[in-house]
Amino acid sequence: PQTMGYFEYIRQKGVAGRVSLAEKPATQAQQTVAGYAARVEQAEPTLKNLENNVSGMNLLSYEAQRKLPASFQSANMQQYMQAARNFINAVLRRESGAVISPSEFSEARQQYLPAPGDKAETLRQKELNRKVVFENFKRASGPAFASVDELLSGISPKTEESEVYVTPDGTEYAKGEDGLYYPR
Repeated sequence: PQTMGYFEYIRQKGVAGRVSLAEKPATQAQQTVAGYAARVEQAEPTLKNLENNVSGMNLLSYEAQRKLPASFQSANMQQYMQAARNFINAVLRRESGAVISPSEFSEARQQYLPAPGDKAETLRQKELNRKVVFENFKRASGPAFASVDELLSGISPKTEESEVYVTPDGTEYAKGEDGLYYPR
C-alpha cells in the first residue's frame, strides 16, 4: 500500500463521492531537506555494519588511516570515511548552511559516529542519535521525501499510480476495474 495524497473518486457504501486529500506541493526547503534525509539514510547501513570494526580498532591505527589518502586506507576505512562524510555533511549543512569547520566536523563525528573504544551502550546511543536525525529530516521533508531505494530506482512514489492507497486515517482503498477506489 502507498500513502495517498490525492485521488479522484471513491465509492463508499454504494455512493460515489469526491475525496480530496491533496498534499501541498513540496517547498524548496522541503526538497533540500529530502536530499539531506537521503544522504543520512544512505550512510546508516554502512556506519552500522562497520561499527564493531571501527570500535575495535586501535586508536593509533584508526587516526593514521583516517589521515592517509584513500589509496592507503583499508576497504572498511574507505567505506566508513565515505559514509561519515555523507552523514556529517548532511547534518551540518542542514544546521548551518555554511562552510563546515574542522572543529564542527570533529564534534559531529564524536556525537554520531562509531569510534575506537566505544562500548556497546555508546554505539547504541550514537545509532539512536543518527536515527533521530533521519526521522526529523524525513518529517521536515514532507511530500518531497523519497527513500534511497526509490531515488535509485527512478520511480517516484508521489506520481506513480498505485492499486492501493492508504488515507491519513489508515483506511485502505483498492482500485476497482472501473478505475474507482473502494474501501478494502
